[in-house]
Amino acid sequence: MIELINLESSGCVSGGVVTFSCIPFILQNVVNFLVGFASIVAVFMLVFAGFKMAWARGDMQKVADARKIIIFTLIGLFLVYASFVLVNILATSTGVTQLAPKP
Repeated sequence: MIELINLESSGCVSGGVVTFSCIPFILQNVVNFLVGFASIVAVFMLVFAGFKMAWARGDMQKVADARKIIIFTLIGLFLVYASFVLVNILATSTGVTQLAPKP
């Protein structure tokens, strides 16, 4: 499970006001949320496409629609995971060590 970063404990809040140094933490929280949310949605979409394909009963148009759902779901999931990797690569290359994924 990917955890969200608490802005208060990150040291980027000064006097109760969020500063520009919080931008990497906010970006990381958004990407972490999207990874979890997209994974759950992808599972439901793949199950839905599987049922749609099973209930096609030989109708090639319905089978093609189900395949499109599967392909677009996998492309979307790839994009979300790629953004996760990109944010972590950028974080480590710029020296923001608090964002590094925990094993």
